[in-house]
Amino acid sequence: MRVDVLENVELLIFLGHEDEKFLKDIIQAFKEPSQWLYPFHLGRAEDLVIIDEKLKVISVEENKPSGALPYYAWIPEDKSLVWNAPEDYDRFFSSIYGTYHRVNTFYTLQNGVREFNAVKAKLFEKGGFPLKPTAEAYEFPVVKVNDTKIPLILVKIGG
Repeated sequence: MRVDVLENVELLIFLGHEDEKFLKDIIQAFKEPSQWLYPFHLGRAEDLVIIDEKLKVISVEENKPSGALPYYAWIPEDKSLVWNAPEDYDRFFSSIYGTYHRVNTFYTLQNGVREFNAVKAKLFEKGGFPLKPTAEAYEFPVVKVNDTKIPLILVKIGG
């Protein structure tokens, strides 16, 4: 049997929710893996995740000009799914480089079969964002991680 393993992967997951207690419960759950019923995984059950760094709670800054994103990211096509999207988001999305995909989000069970909801998105392969026709940078919420300012394209995926 052959098992593929990714090592030394840096995965940044940003969660936001209007209910502060809900977020505190999630943070607490990540801090206590011994309380988990099943191992944490992304995607398939065999895609296990080992958290070897402490969970960091960071604050989002107001929208700022964003020239580059130093990580790969899924960027949704539908502006209504993007929290704090710039008014000309459609132009931004059509201008960024990336491959089109349908990304599964949540599913419901229909007669014992998983029916997935999918979001149309581009996989942005890190680097510079396009500029507006006025040569200004698009503005997105920003976080500071390890002295790097990262623009966030926060997606609304839940109910």
